[in-house]
Amino acid sequence: MISALLAQHIDDGSGHCRVCPSGPQAGRVAFPCRLRELAEEASLLMSGSQR
Repeated sequence: MISALLAQHIDDGSGHCRVCPSGPQAGRVAFPCRLRELAEEASLLMSGSQR
């Protein structure tokens, strides 16, 4: 699941998350989105690494 989140929540090339909407007519959430940040943190925890 973590790898899927990391694969999906990527920069769309304009500094926004490719999949996270920020609301009607508001465009996309800035990258990295909160889900991406949480997935990165979970990945580090699962690998035994820390920041």
